[in-house]
Amino acid sequence: MIEPVRRNAPLAEFRTGSASQFPSADQAFDAAILVISLHHVEVLSMEQALFQAGRVLKPGGHLIVVEPLPEGSFFEAFKSIEDETTVRPEGQSAIRRFARPDLRHEKRIEFSRIEAFAGFDAFISRTTAANKSRLAIVECKREAIRQAFEAYSTRTENGSYVFEQPFKADIWNRIC
Repeated sequence: MIEPVRRNAPLAEFRTGSASQFPSADQAFDAAILVISLHHVEVLSMEQALFQAGRVLKPGGHLIVVEPLPEGSFFEAFKSIEDETTVRPEGQSAIRRFARPDLRHEKRIEFSRIEAFAGFDAFISRTTAANKSRLAIVECKREAIRQAFEAYSTRTENGSYVFEQPFKADIWNRIC
C-alpha cells in the first residue's frame, strides 16, 4: 500500500507498523497519517493508536486521521462483504475522545470520495485488494453482493457504476 506513495515522494522516509505500538522514537517524524485504518484497530486499542501517532511527532508536526463514515452508497454495498456498521462509529468516537496536552486539534474536514467501476468484477477487485480473506466471503455470497452492488450504485451514461463514500479527516498539530 505504501509503494505508490513512496514513488510520489522519493525523498521522504516511510515506516509501517502496529498502530498501537509505533516502532519509532519519540518526536521522530514531521507527520503521522492514518488513512482508512483506525477502524481496523481493535476498539480497545484505538485511543492508544492515536496516542502513539502523537508521540512520534516532532513539535510542529501533524497528525492526520482520515476515516470513512458508516453511510453512503459505497458503505451500503460494501456491507454485503464486510459489515462495518459498528466499528466505524467506534473509530469516530475514539477520535472525538482523543486528547493529548501536547496536541491541538486544528480542524475536521468532511468530504466524499466518488468511485466509478466498469462493472461488478472491478468492484470486487477493489474491495478485496487490501484483504484477500474477503475473497472467501465473495465466493459464498456472490449473488447477494451483486444485488447490493446493483441496488446501491448509480449508473452513468457510459455504463459505469458510481458510489459515494463520506469521510471525516481530523488534523492535530503538536505544539510542544
